[in-house]
Amino acid sequence: MRIHWLLISIIIGGVFVYLNNLKKFKTNFYSSLSKSQLQEEIFNILDLILNHHSKVSNFENTSLKNYSDLKNLIHYYISEIGNENTEVIHKLSFEFYPKGVFYELYEVNNQKIEFEKISKTLSIIYKEYLEKID
Repeated sequence: MRIHWLLISIIIGGVFVYLNNLKKFKTNFYSSLSKSQLQEEIFNILDLILNHHSKVSNFENTSLKNYSDLKNLIHYYISEIGNENTEVIHKLSFEFYPKGVFYELYEVNNQKIEFEKISKTLSIIYKEYLEKID
């Protein structure tokens, strides 16, 4: 019986070590990217948000009226970040906070799990990107 619990403890410990190392790997990976590569990663995330939604998505209780508004907002962020507009770059992170456009959009469309994954990845990329532009 003791060996059984020992094996379970080792497996659980291994899973925690794996997840911790995975997080460190992602952080180290993004820290090795150049500013333009980090910009591309941000653009990819914004494109992913656009691809997660369509004309039939629910835009009720968000500041967006429809899919066209979302598309325009995404293109605005891509354009301004490409031009290194620091004011817009700093504003982007707030769109992922509660009451932010992207947060609300995923919430009303019951896509919280996808949003959490995107938000966590963006957070890592965003931190590295800010260090490169400052």
